[in-house]
Amino acid sequence: RVGAIAARLGTLLREPDLLPPALSRPLRAHHRRNLLHRDRAGRFVVMGLVWNAKQGTPVHDHGCFSVVGVYRGSLRVTNYLRTDDRKTPGRAALRPILRGRIVAGGVFHGIPPAEEIHEVFNEGPSIAISIHVYGKEIEASNLFDVTVGTCRRSEPLVYHNDATGED
Repeated sequence: RVGAIAARLGTLLREPDLLPPALSRPLRAHHRRNLLHRDRAGRFVVMGLVWNAKQGTPVHDHGCFSVVGVYRGSLRVTNYLRTDDRKTPGRAALRPILRGRIVAGGVFHGIPPAEEIHEVFNEGPSIAISIHVYGKEIEASNLFDVTVGTCRRSEPLVYHNDATGED
């Protein structure tokens, strides 16, 4: 299933007007999250994320598969492997296992549990846009601090489909 989604997403990335201009504007404080489609049967959601230069995520997971395609610009993605026994609440030991730069037209995926913990960063000087397909509605994520070895639940995620361009 993930392979078929990745192939279809690769085709969609070639569409010249995939996101309307109003949803392609970055936010100052963090990346913009646009909900583009919610499957009625709850099998997946599609989101368009807009990254200003030098914006990224903390190390996090989603608790489901993800397929991501870069529509404009490029993104650095680092995947992590969880190495602790998961028995101590609030603690997590991680080590980076894969780092790569995905350019426009490129597609990558994450499948729990080994490929799902990751961080994303726009190293470029201009905006990047990515399209994400998740195996469920993402309400919150686990956030990891690799330096001190902690894990906590994020605040509920907010969509920015209002197209105002404001934080």
